[in-house]
This record gives sequence, C-alpha cells and structure tokens, in this order.
Amino acid sequence: LVCSAIGQGQSLSFARSLAGKELGLLPFAGVASKLSSDGFNTPIAVEGEVFCFLPLSIASGLPFHVNGFFAVLSNRRDLWWHDTEASSKEGKRDKDALWNEFLIKDALCEAVIKLFETLTSLYVKNVDVENLYRLWPDINATQRFMWRELIAKFYELVIERDLALLRTSSEWILFSEALLLSPEVKQIVH
Repeated sequence: LVCSAIGQGQSLSFARSLAGKELGLLPFAGVASKLSSDGFNTPIAVEGEVFCFLPLSIASGLPFHVNGFFAVLSNRRDLWWHDTEASSKEGKRDKDALWNEFLIKDALCEAVIKLFETLTSLYVKNVDVENLYRLWPDINATQRFMWRELIAKFYELVIERDLALLRTSSEWILFSEALLLSPEVKQIVH
C-alpha cells in the first residue's frame, strides 16, 4: 500500500521561495506498507528503508518504507540533516538540512497519516488489529533525530486532529475517546 502527500505547510513555502526554486524542490513524500496477499490486506511491519525515488540503502527504524524528494549527500548514503557529519564540515548545506526537516515534518508526516487512515478503512472484521498496531512508529526504534522528529509530529497530529485510529472490539474510535494506560504517549508529544 502506497500513500503520498504534497506538503501544504513549511515544505511548500520553502519550495516556493527563491532558494527552493533555485534548488528545484518539490514538496512530495510518500510511504509504503507491505500487505498480506491472503485477501485480508493485513499490514505487515518491515524494516523500513529510505528512498529518494530510488533506494538509498538507509534504514529508518520505521516499520514501513519512506520516499521523498529529499536532499541527499552526493554519495547517496545519507540525507542532509543538521547532525550530518558532512553538513557540519561544509557549513553551506544548511538549506538542504532545513529542506529535509520541512519535508519530513510536513509532507511525509501527512503521508504517514494517510497510510493509517487508509489501513483503518481497509480493515476486515475478524482480522487481528495488532498487525495494524505494529505499524505505529516507535520513537525508541530509531536513533536518528530526523525520524524521531517525524514520529513526534505524527503523534502530535493524531492527537490534535483527534483521528479515529484506535479499535475497540466493534468499532474505530477517536483518539480522545480512548483511555491510554501508558504515560509515555503524553511524553512524546510534550
């Protein structure tokens, strides 16, 4: 299952700026989740990789793949980020790191939300919902700050938009209707 989004916030603004136009930026990102072929479309968690239209051989620590119009290092072994070793050496690549930050927190986050909304609409009764929950990103499963930023923004938007992504025995409920027993969920957002 592939879901994509065009950024509507900071990534779109940056792409429309003079610097964005000079770099030819496109605020596009997407995610891909593996589904079972048993007719139930059961989501299957994978070791997520990063793509910039082609594979980059970068593990994300997410349970799905991510694709975007990222600013990548010339050797395609990493994304430009504020903590990228090459960024600190060159100092001139701040725009690329900033672009990736905006793209991840805007377009990519929207694509992740679309993924979960689509998966809930595909849900088949009597299929174990735990498979869907295994796709929820775990902030402790990745060491890279950029993916932690994505995960934090995802949970922030799920709570802010009060999305119906949680399942009782008979229906999907809004996030605000759920009783969460783990205090860690609140800590992610704050």
